[in-house]
Amino acid sequence: MYAREENNEIVRYNKLPKEVFVNDEWVQLTEQNCGDYGFKPLVQPTYNSRTHQRTTEIIADGNNYTYKVESRGKTLEDLKGELRRELKSYWKTAFNEGKPYSDYLKATDQTMPTDVENKINTLYGLLGTIKAQIAALSTVEDAGNYTFPMDDINEGLEYLRDLI
Repeated sequence: MYAREENNEIVRYNKLPKEVFVNDEWVQLTEQNCGDYGFKPLVQPTYNSRTHQRTTEIIADGNNYTYKVESRGKTLEDLKGELRRELKSYWKTAFNEGKPYSDYLKATDQTMPTDVENKINTLYGLLGTIKAQIAALSTVEDAGNYTFPMDDINEGLEYLRDLI
């Protein structure tokens, strides 16, 4: 994508036009000469979507144009709350995945096998570790950059899914 300033407004182009009207004549545009006629690449900004949002406003950024990025205005507690809710959704999923196996054991009057019980206890330990990590976050930046240990979470969910 490209953009250029026209009549004091930055206009977006999905692709570079083949020609542009300049000084009463049509000029063929190429990637090599488009900068001579005010066209610059429109690049996507890099930002943390937990703490910032991209607007539709296009701004000049050196040799490029990009979209303006604004803070979402979230506090540390806002972000920690979001992380806790996301963790809770993973935990609910885990519960739902393990419930049929637990129900089967109860219905057939069986006890939980030791290896399954150990794995479930490991998952409880993971839950506690993640909760402690979230509680220990002390800045908006840290909370915005926190990532869940998805490999461990997905491994646990897959284990529970495969029980039955």
